[in-house]
Amino acid sequence: MKLIYKIIIVVNKKIVNKLQKGKNMKNYIKKNILNFIILIVFAVLAIWFSQYHEPWADEAQSWLIARDNSITQILTYMRYEGTPALWFLILKVFINLGFSYSNFYIIPIIFTLIGLYLVLFKIKMPWQIKILFPFSYFIFFQTTIVCRSYCLVLPLLVLIYLFYNERFNKPIRFFISLIFFMNISLHTYLIAGSIFAIYLYDFYKKRSELSKELKLKNSICSVILFFIFLIILILIFPKNDLGFGGNGGESIFYVIGEATISSSNNILNIISLICLAIILIRNNNLENIVKILVLFLPISSLLTVIHCQIWHISIIFEIIFLLLIKDIEKFEVKIFIFILLLVQAFWNIQTLNFDYKNLYSPSEQIARIIKQIDNYENKTIYGTRYLATAIQPYFNKNLFSNYNTEKANYCWSISNGYYTDEEIIKKLPDICIIPITVNGEVSSEELKKSPIQSYYEKVFEIVEKLEEQKYILYVFEGKLYTKNLIKETQFFLVYVNENIEKDLRNKNIEMEKGNRLVIKE
Repeated sequence: MKLIYKIIIVVNKKIVNKLQKGKNMKNYIKKNILNFIILIVFAVLAIWFSQYHEPWADEAQSWLIARDNSITQILTYMRYEGTPALWFLILKVFINLGFSYSNFYIIPIIFTLIGLYLVLFKIKMPWQIKILFPFSYFIFFQTTIVCRSYCLVLPLLVLIYLFYNERFNKPIRFFISLIFFMNISLHTYLIAGSIFAIYLYDFYKKRSELSKELKLKNSICSVILFFIFLIILILIFPKNDLGFGGNGGESIFYVIGEATISSSNNILNIISLICLAIILIRNNNLENIVKILVLFLPISSLLTVIHCQIWHISIIFEIIFLLLIKDIEKFEVKIFIFILLLVQAFWNIQTLNFDYKNLYSPSEQIARIIKQIDNYENKTIYGTRYLATAIQPYFNKNLFSNYNTEKANYCWSISNGYYTDEEIIKKLPDICIIPITVNGEVSSEELKKSPIQSYYEKVFEIVEKLEEQKYILYVFEGKLYTKNLIKETQFFLVYVNENIEKDLRNKNIEMEKGNRLVIKE
């Protein structure tokens, strides 16, 4: 009887615990119902809109580096990419798990959802901000729909933010998040360096308040992190034959304006910077203002002096958001963030609408045409310059004969072994793909009316030779749309010889408006 009684007590306790856990879970879901709804809606919309986004060269390059290189090769290749290897190694894992290029879009969605979970569940903010933030331009489109390493910024930056106050008492988790963060890109590497410098200053000030054990733990972590900084610097330090240069950067007004409420408007850029400066000064003491300046100085120098693109500015947007959200109870902060996110959400809607209706990149359409050509694997196909890389992931191996390598990713070395323009002219291929980038919006008709050398002088000799040999030209058009304007138009000039053109014509392949491929049955 005693044994039976004990069994009944144990079973009863387990049942009670399960019921309690179930009740707690029910209360937890009820309490966070808005957060769960936001995450579900975000996931559904992100997956749906990703179906209408055509990856361009930068997205393709990352995938190809991961697909066609070993881990050792990826690490050594970083000196040409100018970025740490974390994103490529993550893609390598997913590729080994069986992911294909057609479901590449799932990967950034996963990481953004992790970041949004941390923001929504771990940071206190008004419901209006919770709803707007996930659907702002930089979070939804630029770092989720566009499959780039910047999807890693939000989760890791929020972890650093959440761990910051306990950084001396629990330094290991803080330093681990900082290590992963610095390995996303050159920009996050610089920001991590700034955060580390601020940490060292605070550690020096507070060292007398810490126990011997914590002092030792923080000191060891600091030394390890310092050497990791050096190792990464060695891995990404550019080689002498690097063939890529910056675009000269943008003004600090442009950077802050684009990260907040402006889009290529000089007056709004200035107003944005002034408003942000006033809010930060009003809500921070002098020491914190200096820390904020230290935080922004290295990345601002990179963006204003060397190289700046809209996707780089997404990092500035996320930092500004986290700097302001800690003072969300202040009226002026709440209003500024609300207006900022409202404008960003409007830009997101515009961009998604454009991406839904138009080609972001024509690469997939070109790949589909090539696959319609009989025995295309044995044809001589040349892809000139970096943008042509966008076509490569749709094939299982390198497509371009002029690469002289099995690897499909583009190599930024000036001595990469690819055919020069002169060699391409001499060794006329069956198909030659020549991408041309034009700032702003230009139609195919306008391109044909104007001399091609006015857009891209370096390819003029190749084009002239191909036209002399009576190659048939197909013009494909893609547009990189940012916020509320077309940042650049990418033309892919696809020259095919007469035999291939007859083959395509016999298969009734035509183009619709917008270059979406139609194959008649």
